[in-house]
Amino acid sequence: MIDEEGEFLRRRQQFFSDVSAGHTDAVQHSLSQKPLTNFRGDVFPWLTMTSGDDRTAFLVAAEHGHVQTMRILAGNGADVKACDNSGEGALHVAAANNHVHALHYLVAELGLPID
Repeated sequence: MIDEEGEFLRRRQQFFSDVSAGHTDAVQHSLSQKPLTNFRGDVFPWLTMTSGDDRTAFLVAAEHGHVQTMRILAGNGADVKACDNSGEGALHVAAANNHVHALHYLVAELGLPID
């Protein structure tokens, strides 16, 4: 018998690990898969699913400065203006981690407002 909850947690953890590491091929592969479903039958689409600290994949990619991963996520419909539970968005987490190239992408290419 498959441990459905364990498998759900493993796949979610792997996805966020791939996003954190900037493994674009693995992220693209996950996005092509059907959404995750937990043991209760709740469906979690990859783009809106949150990590253990309530951050979307786009926020995690911004936190680690992975611009190519952010491009993939945004191109697949990720909410680039999403915030975590403390109100921090992609600009906040990229700035807090000194990822100037990520800030440039967010402001110059995506047009996120600075204020």
